[in-house]
Amino acid sequence: MEFTRLDSLVDVMFATVTDVEAGIIETVVDKIDDTTTNSIKDTFVTPSGWEFTDTAMLDAKRAKAIEALAKVIGTKFIKKSRALYWDASHESRLACSVSKRYTKGAYPYWYAYHPQWDQFLSEGKKSFFVLGCMDLPHAFAIPLDILQELVGVKHDDN
Repeated sequence: MEFTRLDSLVDVMFATVTDVEAGIIETVVDKIDDTTTNSIKDTFVTPSGWEFTDTAMLDAKRAKAIEALAKVIGTKFIKKSRALYWDASHESRLACSVSKRYTKGAYPYWYAYHPQWDQFLSEGKKSFFVLGCMDLPHAFAIPLDILQELVGVKHDDN
């Protein structure tokens, strides 16, 4: 492993910390009294200061966004990973990222778009990057060619 390229190592460490803190959150949320309001139960701040939205709620929002796109383009998506989906032929694909609303800073939503997602989407014929917003009743589906143009990504068609 080249020491100047630590991206993959940082990704693994972040995923590990996130998984551990998510386990702590699940334990604490399970112990919260049922009379506690949903807004308190849906978001939890860890001792390290990280603020997490309930995983089940994120997954439900992602599922609604994926169902809506599937209906519009006339296909059924199959889960490949938490964020990546494809149809049975692997020709229609999507990567779905969901964000809560952030009240601090200039941008109300933050999304990730990973290089491996771009590679996965590039291998399909009809691909989309889907953005879900936890506090909105709709999502945004960006066709891959438009997304790549916006972010300056180009792939050879060889």
